Amino acid sequence: MIIFTWILAGIALTGTYLVTVKQKAGFYFWTVANVGFIYVNYEAEIYAQSTLFLAYLGTSIYGIFKWKEEG
Repeated sequence: MIIFTWILAGIALTGTYLVTVKQKAGFYFWTVANVGFIYVNYEAEIYAQSTLFLAYLGTSIYGIFKWKEEG
């Protein structure tokens, strides 16, 4: 599971980089990472953090649709 969390962190950081260079793909990377972190935290019974990543998932999906409207 440790390797999986490092992979998720890499995906999330890649998403952050892509958004900073104004690439919509960053929101998709964040969506994948958030789903993974929801799973990891839920399995570890860290429900508050799992809920936090659920909120992040919502904002990343919102970003995808908002970008479509403006881009």
